[in-house]
Amino acid sequence: MRKELEPGNPADSYLAADLIVLRIKMSQLYSDMINRLNGLRLNIVGAAADMLWISFGEQRTVADLRGKPKQVGEWALHLQCPWRFVRGGEVILASSDCYYDAEGVELLDFDSEATSMFKKNAKDLNALLELSKVTVRLVLCSEAGAFELLFDDLKLTVLPTESENILDQEAWRLFQPSTDSPHFVFPQRGEAEPVNP
Repeated sequence: MRKELEPGNPADSYLAADLIVLRIKMSQLYSDMINRLNGLRLNIVGAAADMLWISFGEQRTVADLRGKPKQVGEWALHLQCPWRFVRGGEVILASSDCYYDAEGVELLDFDSEATSMFKKNAKDLNALLELSKVTVRLVLCSEAGAFELLFDDLKLTVLPTESENILDQEAWRLFQPSTDSPHFVFPQRGEAEPVNP
């Protein structure tokens, strides 16, 4: 159980100040990490269950777990919190799309053979990405791990919504696939070390 800070208690005042400094430092670290995507090409999006994965930067061929060749980008971003892609003022792909079929009927089974709204909309977005070079033009970081990636005519908004009391919920992960570089995870829970900014 967490101890509540007591107003007027000098020890708690120092602890509160230390927590504020730590949060500012972590917020800067998150911003530094996400800013590594600035200027990189958005290659492709996909999903594993309801987790979005996104590939950024120069593509290269690596071996998958079975030894077969696959393409990966310089950076990968995995999202397990609410997110959405907006183009021309319309949401074109969103985290909730995983839960509906292509006609908008709720999916009760991820393993269903029905085409999900996510698969339909991701296919359209990936076709756009294949036709034109879509590059991260601006990174806007907010508080509590939220951020936006702005492209020429596309925007990705990421919004972690779990309270700090839920300790095991990973909102997002940024890493360099198929390298020994550490993963950067928000929120930081000690299972992954941040990449040196």
